[in-house]
Parts: sequence; C-alpha cells; structure tokens
Amino acid sequence: MRGEIYEIEGQSIWVMGGAASHDRGPAKGDTDVVIGKAWWPEEIPSDEELANGTANLEKHGNRVDYIITHCLPTLYQDIVKRGEFKADKLTEYFEQIRKTVQFKRWYSGHYHVNIDVDEHVTVVFSRIIRIGETIAESATILGSPKYRRQDAVLIDYEGEQLLGTVKDVMPWGTILKHDEPYYDIELYDTDRKKPVVTVKETQVIEKSLIK
Repeated sequence: MRGEIYEIEGQSIWVMGGAASHDRGPAKGDTDVVIGKAWWPEEIPSDEELANGTANLEKHGNRVDYIITHCLPTLYQDIVKRGEFKADKLTEYFEQIRKTVQFKRWYSGHYHVNIDVDEHVTVVFSRIIRIGETIAESATILGSPKYRRQDAVLIDYEGEQLLGTVKDVMPWGTILKHDEPYYDIELYDTDRKKPVVTVKETQVIEKSLIK
C-alpha cells in the first residue's frame, strides 16, 4: 500500500510511488498494444492508495520531516520540465499535499535531472545523497554533473561572483583536467572581454531558476 509514513532514525518520511509515463501507454495512444508488457495502469496509485496517504498524513498532524515521491506536484513539475509534461491526477494530488503538509524537504525522481528546485524541493537522478541534503551540498562526482545546459548559475570566477548560463557541460572534465565536471558559462555581462568562461563545478556557487 502506497502512502505510508515511516519513522527512521527519528525522522518521519511519507512516501508515495508512481508517476505517469510520457513515452508510452496513454501518452502515446498505444495502451492496448503495450499494456502488461511495457506499460501498466498501476503506475498511478489507486484512489484507495491516495486516500491512505491523505489519512496517514492527517493522523500525523499533516507534518512530516521528509516526503519522497517519484513525480512532483504540478507547480514544481512545470518549473522542472518548463511546461513539457501535462498535469495529471497524481501531480494534482501532490499539489494538495504541498499546500496542506509541513515538511523540511521533498525529494523526487522521474525527470532525469539532479536539481534543487527551491529551498525545500530536490530532484535526484544520478546522484546518491543523504536525507536532508541538497544537490548543491552533495559531493562533486566525476561523470555526474550537477548542472545542465541552459541552467542559470552564479559562479566564482577570478575573485568575482558572476551570473551566467551553462552553455556546455563537460562531465569528465577537460582535455587537461579530469578532477571534476567543467562547464562553459555564457556570462550575462556582455561587456566583458571574455563573454564565455570555463569553470569547474566547485566554482559554481548556486543554481538559479530565475534567468
């Protein structure tokens, strides 16, 4: 049964698996062909499971330390996918959870990115992080960059803090340096002699969702 609350080492964690597929099944109009082979309607929690999740949260005073789900509430999904994925029954359900439940951090997967959406929401794809930790706080891993093309970032470059956009990602470093991921950053300050600079991941101070 999905929608349970677990107490682990003094931390309360509410979990609800499931997410709508966007590359098969109803999304592609081929339900009859793939059902039971590459797509299952059970990917979305049942009404009973959703009710179970709500009831458990109410019993807990609508307050938990952490939430772990596969997809996000509609608001955050729209930010991460920039409107590419449509709202559905589950993301709308999570919207109600977001508005009524107090939590320290919400973790999800599904979107194939590693990103801190805001100060309370983190999406994890290819990284292993501790509960309570953000992507920004997690260790640098060669081959697993934290940032992606078109991300707006604040960097530390030659003693200055500069804003820019990730133009290119080098997960395994540069030709000469293989210690951590590197990025080509297109700076917002177009008056600079070097409008594009190369920085290593530890020079990225933070990611901004506002460009």
